[in-house]
Amino acid sequence: MKLSVKMAFIVFSAMLLLIVTMCLLFYEVSQSFYKNQLQEGVEQRLTAHREIIEQYFYEETLQHVIVMEEHENDAQFVFFDENLAGWEATDEVTEKEVAEYRQWIDSQTNSEDGASALSRTTHHGIPHVYAYEPLIIENEIVGYLFVDEATPEFDETRQHLLWIMLSMFGGSTLLAGVFAWFMKHYIGRPLLRLKHTTERVADGDFDVKLRAASRDEVGELSRSIGLMVEQLRSYRDSRRSFLANVSHDLRTPLTYVKAYSSLISQSPDDAAAHAKVINSEATRMERLVDDLFQLTKLDEGHFTFAFERVEVASIVKEAIDTIKPYARQHDVFFNFEEPAVKLFINADHARLHQALLNVLTNAVKHTTNTVQVTVAKTEAEVEICIQDEGPGLTPEEAEKVWERFYRTDEARSTKDGGSGLGLAITKEFIEAHGGRVEARNLPETGASFHLYLPLLDVVE
Repeated sequence: MKLSVKMAFIVFSAMLLLIVTMCLLFYEVSQSFYKNQLQEGVEQRLTAHREIIEQYFYEETLQHVIVMEEHENDAQFVFFDENLAGWEATDEVTEKEVAEYRQWIDSQTNSEDGASALSRTTHHGIPHVYAYEPLIIENEIVGYLFVDEATPEFDETRQHLLWIMLSMFGGSTLLAGVFAWFMKHYIGRPLLRLKHTTERVADGDFDVKLRAASRDEVGELSRSIGLMVEQLRSYRDSRRSFLANVSHDLRTPLTYVKAYSSLISQSPDDAAAHAKVINSEATRMERLVDDLFQLTKLDEGHFTFAFERVEVASIVKEAIDTIKPYARQHDVFFNFEEPAVKLFINADHARLHQALLNVLTNAVKHTTNTVQVTVAKTEAEVEICIQDEGPGLTPEEAEKVWERFYRTDEARSTKDGGSGLGLAITKEFIEAHGGRVEARNLPETGASFHLYLPLLDVVE
């Protein structure tokens, strides 16, 4: 069963249960209220008779009350003596009825206080109100006043209430059904659209568009799926770029290796020069494969980090010294600005060293003359800033430069622009240290790359 159908069924069932309960309560309360009103009316009339007779205890008074009761519709009045033996009554009261009235009075537990009840087990076919009160003269019971009043209007009213209840039930059930249908379509339609969208995504179509106008859970789910589709689309595009780049970057050195190895066999005199080219191209392939291997280990969570207390300026100096020979080949110089105090962080020396080398290498490739390196303290972090004098970055490039396989110049090969993985590896390493990375464009001066790492302590 579909979720929307289940929800509609639950809503309909809950509303139906509520409607039935309310209708039954309405019926019982209304019926009880009307019954009490009938009983109170009979009791009040009987009490008025008792008070008059007790005040004027004469035969004429009793006969006058009997005459009054004979004018009441559907009512019978009986006066019993103190032993319930002798009796006087309105017309048309039979001895059988008197015997039934006497038995009912005997069955009451508080015979000295009077009582009333709605009886459905009489010799009549409709409910009757029975009521009696003792007649007390000088603190002695001298008799009992009894009234039997038929209530044909009670059954009529009960029938009316029943029809009202059934009408309310029918109308409310119809309304509940309409509401359940609305809930089914209101929730089911967007879920059905999500189903079709995810099926298209599963078939490899990542260009679908999701509309999520609502702010409820379904809207949040739509936005989450939309974000997932965007990430899958980005992954697809990066994978395509990766395959294109890797195939190109591997094919080029392999072509050189094949060509120069062939030249070695044809001209042994130039073997040394040809072998040098082969070695250079093999090194490029090795670097690319190593970068891919490192990223794979990071994705799989197999990379281990050995954290220790490290002084930031010293490890930056070490990275600069490592890359200086490569920088000299490109006529690039470093200007390193150390902090006034020693800043310590908790880091894996080897991984942080490699991360710095990746950024420094990128700066050397893009600068014209000098690379500015600065280490500074910013609140609870250490900032390592590496600034080049290159062409700079556009806002889009500043956001994407840390992505895998991304190159600011797609025409570059690994010979000039690297594999496009170095900065991505740096980002992974810095974030593994609890830090963050940022790239900024410097108008007319190049670009700057910022590595932020949590500060451990400071030594003056």
